Amino acid sequence: MSDSIFHYYKQGLGLATSGKPKEAILKYSKAIELDPMYVDAYNSRGNALVDLGKLVEAIEDYTKAIEIDPDFAPAHNNRGLAFFARKKHERAIEDYTNAIEIDPMYATLYFQRGNALAALKEYKEAFLDYERGIEKLAKDVEYKPAWASECYVAKS
Repeated sequence: MSDSIFHYYKQGLGLATSGKPKEAILKYSKAIELDPMYVDAYNSRGNALVDLGKLVEAIEDYTKAIEIDPDFAPAHNNRGLAFFARKKHERAIEDYTNAIEIDPMYATLYFQRGNALAALKEYKEAFLDYERGIEKLAKDVEYKPAWASECYVAKS
């Protein structure tokens, strides 16, 4: 990846962090224009779109990120959150499940899937996911998914 592509991406992250999602989207879009296979840029642009309430467009960006890298757990997770916000709980559960298969130690995914199950009145399964999440937290309070450290490095 060239420095200019990463530069646009970092600018987008800074703008998004500063509460300027519209401006961030422009930077992510430029990075994607220069590298149409830039998974992180699609995922981050999706996050900025969510901040603007553009859930359908965000889902499209997360889907593109997943098409490029099916093992990128953050895109599965974020698409699940967007589906959940649209009350498409079955689709959210699919995405959370895929993210769990990729990164089974990430406790938050179990809580999110539990919430989607509870929204469908699948309380027994939701309870089991909450227990799984708590169990993951108890095993490793300091756990951070591998992709989180990569995202942190990208921001600095």
